[in-house]
Amino acid sequence: MFEPVEKQITRTVGWGALALIACCSPLHASVQSLSDETTFQQSVGPITVESFDQFPTGFLPQTTLQLGDVTVTLTNSGTAPIFGPGFGGFTTNFLSIGVQDGGNNVLITFPTGTVGAGLKLVSVYPITVTATASSGESNTVTFSSSEVAFLGFVADSTITQIRISSVFIPQLTPIVNIGDISYAIERSGADSDGDGVPDNEDQCPGTSPGAIVNAAGCSIDQLAPCVGPRSGGTWKNHGHYVSAVARAAEAFLAAGLLTGHESGAIVAAAAQSNCGKW
Repeated sequence: MFEPVEKQITRTVGWGALALIACCSPLHASVQSLSDETTFQQSVGPITVESFDQFPTGFLPQTTLQLGDVTVTLTNSGTAPIFGPGFGGFTTNFLSIGVQDGGNNVLITFPTGTVGAGLKLVSVYPITVTATASSGESNTVTFSSSEVAFLGFVADSTITQIRISSVFIPQLTPIVNIGDISYAIERSGADSDGDGVPDNEDQCPGTSPGAIVNAAGCSIDQLAPCVGPRSGGTWKNHGHYVSAVARAAEAFLAAGLLTGHESGAIVAAAAQSNCGKW
């Protein structure tokens, strides 16, 4: 079950008090908010993180910033100030901009299929953060924190955008500071061979039960079959086959899919086989 951020946290850190104030929808809502980044990641699975490091510090004379597949739009004309790490505990570059209802908003648009989205934020004065789902439902959170804090959203459908503005404060335009932006894309579809990779992404269907596979759904036996190269034909000789197994095992080791001992054992077994001995 998702953990809502329907609470207030206050603690003394650095130069002042950190206050994260959030008001969210109940658990049955289509769009739910999360304040714990670990819980967010566990809820949505593998995430992609986009940062403002690709932009130099200073002012960028544009109102739209593209961070990979994520689009950040400022709804008024002007510049987008990018600052370097340090302030509030940011470890990467961040966007700093004033927001106000009826004036400037920050609109973050996510790619199709985004089931969860989160932000690293700092805003001394309260701001409103609204996540909207493809179903049309939304969840608005009031946020305030003097140090970097995480705020994420997950949806029963998909997240299409997050809008940042502010509650009304007379003669004051709150400054929001936005750091890394995280999102997760839904991985859906049948998995006929049960290797954990959906059929529509599986480059090696028919994997043997229990075999270790890479992100493409391929086992070492499928990448280097005994009968001949995966691309077709036959092995030139036994050494040709063993070399192919060794390359695949090395890639699995580098990806953390095998231990050094396991990788060595696979190559040794290939060396003792009759594959490529015609």
